[in-house]
Amino acid sequence: MPIFQADPSNFVHLLQMVRGGDEISLAPGEYKGAFTIKRGITIRGTGANTVIFAIDEPALVIEVPGVRLENLALERTVGGDTGEDVLLATPGTLPVLQQVSLRGVAQNVQWQGVSWDIPAVLDFGEVETNCQVQRSWQLQLGASCKIVSAPDWLRVQTSHLSPGSRHLDLVLNSKDIPAGTVLSGSIWLEVQDGKREMAIAAKIKAPESTNVQAIYESSIIPATSADSEDWGYRFVGSAIDKFIRDVEGSDALRANPEFRDRRNHAEDLMFNLAGNEPRLFYLRRKGAGQEPGEEKWELTIATDLNDVQLPPILKEHGKTLSLVAAVSQDGYGGLRLLSARLVALARGQADGCTVPYSLRLLPEHRCHIGVPRAVLTGIATVPVCDEHLPTEDQLEVWQKFLEIEERIAHSRQFCVPFIRHNYGSATRRITFEIDAASATLDGSTENSLDSEEFWQRAARAKNEDVKLLESASNGKEGRDRRSLGLIEYVAPERSLIRIDLESDVSESIAGGYYQLPAAGYLFFEATGDISQIKRKKEALNHLQWGRTQNPYLADFFFDAAKARSPQRHIQLQQQDGSSGVVVISEANQKSKLIVWCESCQSSQSHKLVVLST
Repeated sequence: MPIFQADPSNFVHLLQMVRGGDEISLAPGEYKGAFTIKRGITIRGTGANTVIFAIDEPALVIEVPGVRLENLALERTVGGDTGEDVLLATPGTLPVLQQVSLRGVAQNVQWQGVSWDIPAVLDFGEVETNCQVQRSWQLQLGASCKIVSAPDWLRVQTSHLSPGSRHLDLVLNSKDIPAGTVLSGSIWLEVQDGKREMAIAAKIKAPESTNVQAIYESSIIPATSADSEDWGYRFVGSAIDKFIRDVEGSDALRANPEFRDRRNHAEDLMFNLAGNEPRLFYLRRKGAGQEPGEEKWELTIATDLNDVQLPPILKEHGKTLSLVAAVSQDGYGGLRLLSARLVALARGQADGCTVPYSLRLLPEHRCHIGVPRAVLTGIATVPVCDEHLPTEDQLEVWQKFLEIEERIAHSRQFCVPFIRHNYGSATRRITFEIDAASATLDGSTENSLDSEEFWQRAARAKNEDVKLLESASNGKEGRDRRSLGLIEYVAPERSLIRIDLESDVSESIAGGYYQLPAAGYLFFEATGDISQIKRKKEALNHLQWGRTQNPYLADFFFDAAKARSPQRHIQLQQQDGSSGVVVISEANQKSKLIVWCESCQSSQSHKLVVLST
């Protein structure tokens, strides 16, 4: 039997090309339908992380017999929890389902490998008055069933469960029930051949004076206040593995080889970080998602407020938590976490694109809560960060530009010994006799400069500041550099450089506070250029994080529509080689035109980036 490997990008195509009896093996992922099965095939997933879903219609429609579904999940995100069909099988087709999890109803199907094992009593134990308590029980179900509850103090989180090993999540609300009350009631699992009853028991007690550490299996859920909200979330794709590895390392992954175990472990970590009590998050809109109407959001736990304490895990790592999530246009299904990782504390600072929310994050598959519509309405007026941030291509170009500028700045540097000077006969404009044969880049002999290269650098440094060093090692180590004055005159043929001393240097020498050494070193570096390059790097970082006073500054830098029209054109001759940098010096020595050219010989294509400084 042929087996075809599928992922979300090619699943539809494979459904059209396979023949009866073939098998499609699904990679982990989310497969958005609806899909129609017109051939008797087997579709096999890798567990609960293989999800075939649709929004408000059946995810699968089966029109022929001989179809088999194994080891995957089917979800109808709108209506599935209230009993709408997630799988629609034409009468008589009777597809076979094994280890399939349903969010919705599947009729006219056959289940394999399922049996009944349910407890007679679901006991909440002692519950404090005036609170809500959520608990979960593991059931083995032999058929699809509808959950029916009679007590008004009990809420069923999911009204329908599919066969197999399933979690039954119940919430008990003890509001206004006096301490000492013993609660009893029943819930029923309704199936085609009848119904099965499970008793509910609980005892209400007075509140304790100490806070109880909550866990999902027994969590005290306070009523949502106006200051905080509960949002649901679910991990998508490889986000679970990356999250666990980032927080606890690879050993934690190896200790949880099964998907369900890893998901539970990741949810426990998330509960400790952002579920047991509200946390202040900064939310940033990151642009459109992959699906129509979907958005990407980034949520980061705040770190810039003195009265906000980070969870112990984050304190231990010295980092904060950053989440990147996809959110549907109606908020249904909560945050679909594409990424959950630890980032530098600086990421948790507010800026012009952030909106603060006090949140508890709870697993959507347990609590079935989404993102409130009021949040979606309010956030729509917030600027999208990506509209004002440089793209990856723009950042690459500017990084290359800064590297070029840095190379140019360092290409002007020199350190050269002087063997005598004429101070005495002159007191302001001092002429130094230079030993050009001993010139170096930074005072280190391994970075020597030949005489011609040195004199070219000295000529380009005219009218710029030069420093005096007592010894050559000070140039390499950056110590004891005294600003001397401006290079006024360069005479290579006589090995002379004349310096116009700074006023304070001249006055210090005349007053006897400083004595110009008979021999030493002149050291030049493009200090202004290097400082400016450093500021540009810092500015790019701020743009990347969205931390600018003017959020449209990136447009000014990167939008070609903001550039002036060229005043004249320069034709560049094609040179041999695949790439290179051309520096065109203009009459104005303060301006340079830098051209970075990349070419691909195989495709005869070229990329030209022109940058002006």
